[in-house]
Amino acid sequence: MKLLLLVATLCLAACGQQQQQSVPSPPAQQIAGPALFPCVFPAANELAILASASSVVAIGQADSAQVVHRPGISTPYTRHTFHLQSIVLGAASSQTLVIEEIGDVPLPFEPGQYLLFLSQTGSTYYITEGLYGAFPLRAKGVVRECPTYSATAALEEASGSGVSLQDFTKTLRSLPTVAVAHK
Repeated sequence: MKLLLLVATLCLAACGQQQQQSVPSPPAQQIAGPALFPCVFPAANELAILASASSVVAIGQADSAQVVHRPGISTPYTRHTFHLQSIVLGAASSQTLVIEEIGDVPLPFEPGQYLLFLSQTGSTYYITEGLYGAFPLRAKGVVRECPTYSATAALEEASGSGVSLQDFTKTLRSLPTVAVAHK
């Protein structure tokens, strides 16, 4: 019986080692998180996916971030207040939305004017697909800033940025509906 138990244990250990050896370790850039989309200004198909995964697409003013701690939860959150100026798609229950992201290091989401794709959970909103769903409004128009995993790196502007707000919202309002499984 002891011999059978020893053989079974050795077999399980060997099988586990083979399985571990057959799984290659991810490249360094994947450890920090692979990019979800290429850093280019989005075409209609990407915008349709973002819009379908969002509760509301809105234009407004984001305030500076605050780090908050919830009772009983060890992970802090970064919270922004977003003051709505207009809604492009969907609906919101208030003119002031609370946007949260997990972690105590604010994303490079600076105070300013934005067009945001937002997903709602309860009374809290989250930027759909992280910074891929945040479009700063600049003098040259609507831009996409390329997300970076380094808090100290300057954000690069995506190629093709600078679409007028009027053209961008017109495109959003004419998008086809896309079924998103995780909504």
